[in-house]
Amino acid sequence: MAEQSLEQLEQEFHQIVSGIHPADVVTKGNAQKKWNSIAKPLHSLGKLEDHIMQIAALTGDTDVNLNRKALIVMCADNGIVEEGISQSGQEVTYQVAESMGKRKSSVCLMAAQANAKVIPIDVGIAAEETPEGVWNKKVSRGTKNFLKQPAMTEEEALAAIEAGIDSVKKCKEDGVTLLATGEMGIGNTTTSSAVAAALLNCETAAITGKGAG
Repeated sequence: MAEQSLEQLEQEFHQIVSGIHPADVVTKGNAQKKWNSIAKPLHSLGKLEDHIMQIAALTGDTDVNLNRKALIVMCADNGIVEEGISQSGQEVTYQVAESMGKRKSSVCLMAAQANAKVIPIDVGIAAEETPEGVWNKKVSRGTKNFLKQPAMTEEEALAAIEAGIDSVKKCKEDGVTLLATGEMGIGNTTTSSAVAAALLNCETAAITGKGAG
């Protein structure tokens, strides 16, 4: 990704955020009326109907079409791995991303059953090259070890967020109407536990399990 100053990134980020509008309650109401006119008991599909109403409100369209589905997987390495917190080495992140790029990983096989496309994205794999079949949105070659220093700079954090925004825009341009998001990277649950502990102001032991394997 082209390097930008913190000021540029902040301006772009605030511009994007200011353009986000609340869900359209009028469209939601019209979608509800449309579903209520179908020959079935009212609200008989439970949460499925609630989700459809929410999608209609978010898109501003009562004709909800979920034929084009995709799963975005943001792939990146975690510097904390150097502390020996994982049973797998950092190189496995690249290997799994490579497998997803070839559509051979377990998530690709499961997504295929739902007729959903898996889109792996390199936002920070600790390797010079991006695997074939993986979108290159690399911000850095992995994060730093947060036990010793900040994992990311503010510029890197904002650039990573924008990488996600740009990826979603590209999916929309390609006709995708329903997106799921995920992430992949060795050491990710240690990073998640640290962030959760900081946000919840609790001991890490209270929210940390045994981990993989």
